[in-house]
Amino acid sequence: MKKTLAIVSLLLAMVLLLTACGGGGGNIEGTWELVDAKVEGTNSDDVANGLAMIKTMGGSLTLTFKGGKATLEMSAMGQSQSEETTYEIKDGKLVFQGATLDMKFEGNQLTLSEGGNALILKRK
Repeated sequence: MKKTLAIVSLLLAMVLLLTACGGGGGNIEGTWELVDAKVEGTNSDDVANGLAMIKTMGGSLTLTFKGGKATLEMSAMGQSQSEETTYEIKDGKLVFQGATLDMKFEGNQLTLSEGGNALILKRK
């Protein structure tokens, strides 16, 4: 349980880091829900268990892109938090306040990555 809570905390921190600090080909505008993540140095089963725990607590993590503004909404256990920042697309990459993330679109799935870390989002 302690390990799962650590993974959940790591996922939340990663989402905040990617949105706070920062190959294309699709339309990013709309709302996307976090469905998976790859965290360098972490077992993928632990990440999946952390995401399942968030859902079990009635929680979700969504990113909404609209008109140059990105809004991160997090909810769990009756609590919610929202953060907003600006973004732009440059050379097929997503730029948040100077940090550049690779984007990959596959159907209704978007992967945002930097180094060995990735967020996998599904269009809502």
